Amino acid sequence: NRSVLIWVNQQEESTLFYHDHSIAMTRINVYAGLFGMLVVDDPSSPLSKIFDNKHDIMLTIRDVTFNEDGSLYYPSSGLSE
Repeated sequence: NRSVLIWVNQQEESTLFYHDHSIAMTRINVYAGLFGMLVVDDPSSPLSKIFDNKHDIMLTIRDVTFNEDGSLYYPSSGLSE
């Protein structure tokens, strides 16, 4: 069985980015990949008539550095909240 989540949203059509807001941990959590995207579709929007969402590609790009062993590199300085 698969559950379906229905979330009623009154916001106009958009692409949203969400992430953790822990005090003094935001940059570390986002860097570690604790973030996501939410696409809000509105079938009545003029954009929905122009674009065909069957051919959309949802893509998120992030800027990270890896150590030679594949683990994330966390610089000790140069980053700020």
